[in-house]
Amino acid sequence: MMHLSAIHRQKADPLLEAALREARGHEVLRAVMLLGSVGAEADGSVTEEALDPDAFPSHADYRHAQVAQWERQTTREIGETVREIDKLSLKRTGGEISPTVIVEGPARRILQSLALPGVRHASLDRPIGLPEPSAEQAPRSEEPWPARE
Repeated sequence: MMHLSAIHRQKADPLLEAALREARGHEVLRAVMLLGSVGAEADGSVTEEALDPDAFPSHADYRHAQVAQWERQTTREIGETVREIDKLSLKRTGGEISPTVIVEGPARRILQSLALPGVRHASLDRPIGLPEPSAEQAPRSEEPWPARE
């Protein structure tokens, strides 16, 4: 069983906290983490000017420029934390254009990542079920699906 500090408990949702507490350290867990700015980027003073859509020859070019700008901003804001997570040898997905990442690896490494200042919150990843329609909501086989408009 692993020991969780106050920082770990503050950042982990109840399911992740329970999974970490019951783990011995080697069990593979997957968590969804919300990262935030640390250091000079934390005050939001480092931003780029808004893009002018009229400055681009097409909407597609404007959209590509927006995505590139989001990637640069995200790297400035969470890049240090992403690099620290990567140093822990956790399998990471995300963090390119949003501050949300999914990490997978040994429970002891997930626990270590919670101590990073740029990790704001973490939830145990779990399947999301889709609600089943009730008998009244489900179309009968003899009824056609409604036409799309």
